[in-house]
Amino acid sequence: MVVGVVILITYVLTLLANAVNILFIIFDRKLHKPMYLLICNLAVVDIVYTSSASPTMIGVLLAGVKTISYVPCLIQMFVFHWGGVMEMIGVVLTLEARHGLMIGAILGPSLLNPLVYCLRTKEIKWLQSIKENLAASQSPRKQCTSD
Repeated sequence: MVVGVVILITYVLTLLANAVNILFIIFDRKLHKPMYLLICNLAVVDIVYTSSASPTMIGVLLAGVKTISYVPCLIQMFVFHWGGVMEMIGVVLTLEARHGLMIGAILGPSLLNPLVYCLRTKEIKWLQSIKENLAASQSPRKQCTSD
């Protein structure tokens, strides 16, 4: 019971803190820079992660509901996996964009076009994340059995 209350309070505080973070970034024009967009993306990822697992834990610990049906279980796993993919994409795209621009600056524009490099990297990462997400949601899971 005590653990459920602690998780509930932590969940609510996490949602409020990330919502305030996102609102600050949206309404302050000085924060419309790539670094703050990454922070905003990570705040959304944090909301997705906590919203995928915490309500189920709170239901188990406070309400005593010990089962979850098949479809909500699949949705929970899909959303949790989607949050991980969002996190990886945000960080990788930021790093790849900086890496591509550094290579372009070092080697010169005639050898490598950083814009084309970054666009190709983004396309590959998005297609890879869609493929991983669909593969994870299509296979039946033993965790989602209603025994």
